[in-house]
Amino acid sequence: MSSSQTVKTHHRHRFDERFLCYDRRGMNLDFRHSPLLTWADPFLSDHPSAQLYVVGGAVRDAIRGRDVKDVDLVIGGVKAEALEAWLGEHGTVSFVGKRFGVWKFAPHHDPSNPQIDIALPRKDVSIGGDGGYRQFLVESDPNLPIEEDLARRDFTVNAIAYDWRRDELVDPFGGQSDLKAQLIRAVGNPALRFREDSSRLLRALRFACTLGFSIEEKTWSVLKQMTPRLSLEAGGRRIVARELMAEEFVKTLEADPARCIELYQASGAWNELFSNGSARGFTVPGFIRQSRIRLCRTDVATDLQMYGWIQRDTDSDRRELLFVLLCYRVFKSAGETYDWLHLWRFETVADVKAVVAVVRAMQTDPRRVNLAQIERQLLPYRELFSQALIATNHPHARQWLDRLILVQRTHDAPPLLERIDLTDIPDGPKRGEIVNAVRSAQLAGEISTREEALALLKQF
Repeated sequence: MSSSQTVKTHHRHRFDERFLCYDRRGMNLDFRHSPLLTWADPFLSDHPSAQLYVVGGAVRDAIRGRDVKDVDLVIGGVKAEALEAWLGEHGTVSFVGKRFGVWKFAPHHDPSNPQIDIALPRKDVSIGGDGGYRQFLVESDPNLPIEEDLARRDFTVNAIAYDWRRDELVDPFGGQSDLKAQLIRAVGNPALRFREDSSRLLRALRFACTLGFSIEEKTWSVLKQMTPRLSLEAGGRRIVARELMAEEFVKTLEADPARCIELYQASGAWNELFSNGSARGFTVPGFIRQSRIRLCRTDVATDLQMYGWIQRDTDSDRRELLFVLLCYRVFKSAGETYDWLHLWRFETVADVKAVVAVVRAMQTDPRRVNLAQIERQLLPYRELFSQALIATNHPHARQWLDRLILVQRTHDAPPLLERIDLTDIPDGPKRGEIVNAVRSAQLAGEISTREEALALLKQF
């Protein structure tokens, strides 16, 4: 990323300085009236010395005037035992573990609502210095100032708290200024933040894409220097698990495919994720450059509307489609595609079988695949396959889709060989070829009766 893609560093606020936002024009405070939080005022009334703060992404989104979906709370000034007892009287509460120091709470009046995460003010103390995800000791302290709790967070835009009792924003690190400037900036020392938890290297890229922000110059410089940490191991285990890297990559790719690829490449994270040599020179193709894949208007697309596989002028942001478009360009074979998807545990976030099947077909001449194979291997993924063919303007799109449509029209007919004794044909590849040939002839409309199927068998 060039310096022109970042905004100059703003004045850094001293840690002990408290910033309160009194001008909240445009801020969405609907969460104050959410049925999920009707208990907040009664709780503060019952505990005059308590403080209740909304923290994290909810505050960030509220400041931006966006709808707030998930609310995380920090409650200080009350002991853990008293807090848990009060919550237990007013809803269902469970303590999810000492390592996190977080309660899950669902109020009685509306148990259908999602649970709220509630924590005491806390410090995260990194253990070992390896930078492994969640390699922390959590030190909870009801008397810890909220500013110290915010100091442990990753980026300034996520380090703003809303003080419920005072109806004020607590912003000790200038997060509001960075929101206005559309910047992702590490809280405090970027090297320290990334060393504490190396997965934050990928989180920075994700927030840049999901929010449409730039990464602040110093944060970006340190991030590029530290991306090799993503492949480090400690005690025989990766400090950032493959599953976590896959999850972060998927979220970033879905948010903005072109920018995701560009940021991963510019930061060096691309080289940590791809070991294939051809991937290192990969450039973003035109069909991925838009944040969403626009399906082009063609006669093929018109035909496919009849079957409900695509709709004219719709955007597709299915993660499987993005994986197909990516792997089709990066890897030379479906085998390489599978090896990469499996290595990075993408099975947990996407249909790997579908992606591999479609990539294999796109790299194959349709004349080399019989109709029975298309029925078995591609028809289950016909929507994904047709979208990928059209999005890439595939050279064999017309031939592939003509054959796919033919199979779609006839595949409901039961196989003619179901009631025919095949014991005379030795089991093995030759038998599979014969069965496929007979089924393909049936799908093509060349045979339609048991007698015709027997006659074709005799030819083999």
